[in-house]
Amino acid sequence: DLLPMYEELIQLFSFGEHRGRIKVDCPAEIEPVIADRELLFQAMENLLSNALKYAEEGPVTLGARDTDDSVLLWVSDSGPGIPAAAQGQIFNRFFRIDTHDGRRVGG
Repeated sequence: DLLPMYEELIQLFSFGEHRGRIKVDCPAEIEPVIADRELLFQAMENLLSNALKYAEEGPVTLGARDTDDSVLLWVSDSGPGIPAAAQGQIFNRFFRIDTHDGRRVGG
């Protein structure tokens, strides 16, 4: 079930400056997600961690929606975002984004 996993993620990050920042945008009735739960949890945890780290203020949203033939999951925030040129590489191990001032950012 997706909602219990989202609740577990919220509990994991519900401390310090992150308290109260995570919101859920997911209908109560949603199709079951068929996936390796541990891998899905790890992916969502990494996305959530990065969103909380790089969106210094404002809410971070864990979302889900049914589509015609799948379930769309997302993490959204008000941070600087990932440049289009880097989006294809974000799941490469140890990938970091070079900023215009030479700093490297990423999770």
